[in-house]
Amino acid sequence: DITCTVENGLECGTGVVIPSSRQDVVSVDMDRDHSEIAVSGTGANSQTRITATPKNSQEGHLGPGIEVTFEIVSAPTGVKLDGATDPVVALTRNNGSALVTLTAGTVPGTAFIRATAQGVSATTGVSISAGPPAFLECTAPDSVACNATLIGGEVRAYVTDIHHNPVRDGTVVWFTADAGLITGEFDGGGSDETEFGRAFAWYFAPLASECDDWTQSTITFYAGDLVCTRVVYKTEEP
Repeated sequence: DITCTVENGLECGTGVVIPSSRQDVVSVDMDRDHSEIAVSGTGANSQTRITATPKNSQEGHLGPGIEVTFEIVSAPTGVKLDGATDPVVALTRNNGSALVTLTAGTVPGTAFIRATAQGVSATTGVSISAGPPAFLECTAPDSVACNATLIGGEVRAYVTDIHHNPVRDGTVVWFTADAGLITGEFDGGGSDETEFGRAFAWYFAPLASECDDWTQSTITFYAGDLVCTRVVYKTEEP
């Protein structure tokens, strides 16, 4: 308020309303540069920036200097915000947004991050995928019989990344055999797509007309640049 004194002891007064430069936050918009990143240490991108923009009732941003607290709600082991696992406080910049950098750990999954400004919160998620194939384990029957009917056994591949996480679903594994027939689960061809790192195929021994000269088969598994082999021997039916 402003007051003044005039002649004869009379007073006058007036009021001045100073608008606040910090309007109330009614919502928080969140965004991220990448919705999916890879686990650390694989050579793929394992970081993404996450931004939070507090908004007023007119859906406008509130300018610089507003505190925003970012925290990990749930995440795979090793996920960090600006290098820390504790909540991080960042100030909005001139464009009205505050930001942090999320870095993946060595375990795949989904990280959920919450941003809070003046008690108003929003949450966003970032998917963390396994790395490319780094290890390939394979199994096959020790032996199969060779006769007039198709007799064989299941062969299996298990593919993991450098941290021994199962590779992402849909990674293609190829199977070949130097004798007999091998068929994968995918489209009936010689391949299969992984699920939880595992892929399967079925090996069939040569038919009876080829049995006399057949003693063993080498089955080869391929996943990316990885190769694994197993030998299946001929066994006579009882």
